[in-house]
Amino acid sequence: MRNARSSAFASDGFLFGGMGESRPLSVDEVTKRIKGVLEPGFRSLVVVGEVSNKTVNKKTGHCYFTLKDERAQLQSVIWNSDFRRLPFELENGVKVCGRGRVEFYTPHGKCQFVATTLERVGVGSWELRLRELESRFEKEGLFAQSRKKRLPFFIKRVGVATSPSGAALRDFVNTLAAFSKGIEVVVAPTRVQGPGASIEIADAIRDLNANASKLGLDVIALIRGGGSVEDLWEFNEEATVRAIAASELPVITGVGHELDVSLCDRVADVHALTPTAAAGCVVKHDRERFQPLEEWKERARRIVETRLSYAEERLQSMALRRVFQEPGQVVWERKTELLDPDIVQAGQDGLAVAVDATRQRHESRFRETVARLEAMSPLAVLSRGYSITRDIASGKILKNASETKNGDVIETRLNEGVLRSLVLEVADAN
Repeated sequence: MRNARSSAFASDGFLFGGMGESRPLSVDEVTKRIKGVLEPGFRSLVVVGEVSNKTVNKKTGHCYFTLKDERAQLQSVIWNSDFRRLPFELENGVKVCGRGRVEFYTPHGKCQFVATTLERVGVGSWELRLRELESRFEKEGLFAQSRKKRLPFFIKRVGVATSPSGAALRDFVNTLAAFSKGIEVVVAPTRVQGPGASIEIADAIRDLNANASKLGLDVIALIRGGGSVEDLWEFNEEATVRAIAASELPVITGVGHELDVSLCDRVADVHALTPTAAAGCVVKHDRERFQPLEEWKERARRIVETRLSYAEERLQSMALRRVFQEPGQVVWERKTELLDPDIVQAGQDGLAVAVDATRQRHESRFRETVARLEAMSPLAVLSRGYSITRDIASGKILKNASETKNGDVIETRLNEGVLRSLVLEVADAN
């Protein structure tokens, strides 16, 4: 029985993988023999499964995808010529019936199902679940545009919920650094793939909201790179969607590639196509806040240019005037006009009247001043019979007789002349 089973898989006298080989086989020989045995047995078959991991090669147009059910998955492809003839849009989560063949690609040692036609036969489990959640959230109004929050005018710090080791975070930070110097990033680490990741994502969003004031956060970004339907499914789960809907801070989502749209994207305040695009939304908003200043700057520039142009025109117009062309001649003519006899005589008469009035005013003030000085002069007192006596030795003016003594020489000034006397006796006034 053992030899019979082995011979059933024999080809060209060699046993596949058996110890009975007369020589070792190269990898190329093994893969070619597998191809020779496998492909003839599956030249035409029909496969039913759910589409996942769909990608289209941009250069060739070939569509690569995975057909799967609850227990297994099969790598598949439909070439461009057949793909373009499909009567429906092939999407992840769609259940299809495919006709084709199995092909073994020897360079990669890879077995794949090559579909020639695909027919949609129903809704896959992933798509059915997505439709149920989408319908429920739609009825609750979680996708309504009216509930979406606007980004703040100034964004200084962004809280990012993502895997700290993923390329999405690097792309996000690098984009911010390239286009804006003043925006900082605070990372709330979380798993972004696999069962239970939605709970962690929701917790990260709630933590960022709870610590927003302490951390100085202005907005939250939820980001992740591309992946299959299964990889991105946590962004459709109820926990993640409701955490975004309940966020007090505006939430920007950048999940997957350009064609990936999750329920998180629909409930988010701003939906970006990729993590890089999410950073671009922040940078664009950062630039737009300065746009009014740029507009005012441009308006001010135009006003200054207009006024300078007007001033230049006026300057050129004034430069053509005769007073600037022949200033000496204009001044001479003006002086000649002022030398008219009538004008000169009128000026002289006015000047004489002004000089005479000024002289009389000053003479009157002079006489008044002299009269006041004469009234206060000691000589005026002497003219009325009074005299001034002083001690010769000290020169002191004498006011009392007691200020002298017998034998002192005194001098008495009269209105006219001076008397010198010798004191013979000092007596009281009484």
